[in-house]
Amino acid sequence: MSFTNPEILYALPAVLIPLIIHLFNFRRYKKQYFSNVDLLKEISIETKKQNQIKHFIVMLLRMLTIASLIFAFAGPQFANKDEKALNVRNITGIYIDNSFSMEAGDLNGRVFDKVVNMARQIVKDSPKEALFVVQNNNDNLLRIQNKDEALSFIDNTSINSNSANLNIVVDQFHSFAEQNKSYYLQTYLFSDFQKTSMVAESIVDDSIASWNFIKMYNQETANIFIDSVYILNPVLLPDRIENLYVIIKNASENSVENLGLKLIINEEIKSIANADIGPGEIKTIEMQFNTGNKSWKKAQIEIEDYPVTFDDKLLFAFEVYDKINVLAINKEKAEVVFSAFYASDSIFNLEQTSYRSIDYQGLSANNLIILNGLDNISSGLISNLVDYVSNGGNLMLIPPADGEISDFNQLLSSINMGQIYGPAISETRIKGVKLENSIFGDAIEDLPENADLPILFKQYQYGGSFNTNTISLLDLLNGDPLLLKKDLGSGEVFLLNISLDQEFSNLSRHKLFVPLMYGAAIAGKSNMKLFNTIGKPSTIEIKLNPKNELNPDAAFELSSLNENLSFVPSQRRYANKLQLNFDKLPYESGFYELKTSKNEGLVNESPVLAFNYNRQESLMDYYSNNDLVEILKNSSIKNYSVKEFQNSSTEEVINTAENEANQWLVFIIFALLFLLSESLILRFWP
Repeated sequence: MSFTNPEILYALPAVLIPLIIHLFNFRRYKKQYFSNVDLLKEISIETKKQNQIKHFIVMLLRMLTIASLIFAFAGPQFANKDEKALNVRNITGIYIDNSFSMEAGDLNGRVFDKVVNMARQIVKDSPKEALFVVQNNNDNLLRIQNKDEALSFIDNTSINSNSANLNIVVDQFHSFAEQNKSYYLQTYLFSDFQKTSMVAESIVDDSIASWNFIKMYNQETANIFIDSVYILNPVLLPDRIENLYVIIKNASENSVENLGLKLIINEEIKSIANADIGPGEIKTIEMQFNTGNKSWKKAQIEIEDYPVTFDDKLLFAFEVYDKINVLAINKEKAEVVFSAFYASDSIFNLEQTSYRSIDYQGLSANNLIILNGLDNISSGLISNLVDYVSNGGNLMLIPPADGEISDFNQLLSSINMGQIYGPAISETRIKGVKLENSIFGDAIEDLPENADLPILFKQYQYGGSFNTNTISLLDLLNGDPLLLKKDLGSGEVFLLNISLDQEFSNLSRHKLFVPLMYGAAIAGKSNMKLFNTIGKPSTIEIKLNPKNELNPDAAFELSSLNENLSFVPSQRRYANKLQLNFDKLPYESGFYELKTSKNEGLVNESPVLAFNYNRQESLMDYYSNNDLVEILKNSSIKNYSVKEFQNSSTEEVINTAENEANQWLVFIIFALLFLLSESLILRFWP
């Protein structure tokens, strides 16, 4: 047994007070003369020996009463079997789950507020010399705290975006217990125990601490939230109507009717929609908006749902371009058909060059590169083109007219796109156009049965296999493919099996040539990263201006648009690109602007990045009390208890956590029993 206030034990000599009183107030017998001794027969005879025993017992009871009161005020603590074996001092560990799911609650308040109140009560009712280690989801280092420090830590704990990870918490307390073996750790873990917060199979082996899992009853199991958004078009141009796809999840057992959605761009409502979502359903809702003028757009989707609200808003940012850069690499002179088409539309910025004067550093700045009629392709050019496509660029391959295709086939082999043979002289016609593909879908809504399609006089035959990454977009009457598309990394490669020379076909003068070249410039998988998730490692690539000379020591930083946070993320520059890596920062959702001195080196001024809270907390799926018992029973944790907290059991949970602190009541009870015994002896002992 130990005492939290051992200085009070100096009052133990007070137990001698009843002894002193007994010695100086003992009863002395005197002679008494009676005129008639017969009266003495009616008096009960009390011997001197009996009287001494009675007074001795009364004195002993009084001494025990005083001793019990002194022990009670000294704060006794009885060591459990583990403490007795280790001969160590007790220390209390408290974990508070402050993730977003703890925002839920009922008419009596939030679950989180109940946890804070209980944690405070545990600390306040503990002896003044008690020691604590307190933890939450902020990934703080565990340190020993006194009573005031523990209360301050609890008061400063608030709901934040960090998801609960019970495995990490248990591991942290376990490591603390191993490093501080002069203490015996008793932990109290307060959480709603979402199933996403704990992996049962990963709980550490532990027998050096005791664990109290306090499950907070969360009656709110329904939640509707915005999971994500995406845009299929990889290049957004000014004043165009685009489709935005919003993914909504109904994490409840009830249907929701007429759920309202608002699309807000640059603080203006641009679109609204309503949706009916069934229980447990994941639904994609299509909304339309006008892209507006060239600039970075700050957008958000909003719904209304209560009481969990952190996932009712999703922020995203995108850039509307004013120019699409196209580079045509020709054998010698500039190609007239390219100039005629791309120069006719102001959104295109066309540059034509010979294969002898290629600016390799500037390749990544183009949306589309056209390799037109080259019969001399170096290995360096092949390597640069493969990297360009893998990083999100589009590449159009047009074979030479003279039949010198050995280098051309070497390029096809390097990207696993088969081979071409010929050319063969055979008149045929295009018979099929894959309108469902985005390269044509934006320009051609429907194709009549008797449409006037291009005629071919010569063609290269394709020898290669078709798979999920390679498809035919234009087919000929003879069964051969004319235009093929292959996905490669984040970009796309288009292979046209004819030269643009007029002796091959009339395609370059046909109306179909317009949507083909337009679609190739803007088509591709949407590798536009609309938003990032806080707490999830992510990488963002931003194009740099190859014409600007950058200071190698200059750092790019992100600043919140409400100017309450700025930080320098991990970054790397390569191939005219800036790669930003994010791990824990930022902590708050919002829009962040990328800045450097005078914004030098960026292709466009002030890119905007959007960060949202993790949706992991949105799934209101919890372990039950029985689930936790079963998990712990099958785990390596030896000393544990599981309790479920509801409004009616507040005192029970607190008293369980304070069982050591309440051991002084045992001595108070003993003191009362001793006083009662004394009263009975004085009253009924003859």
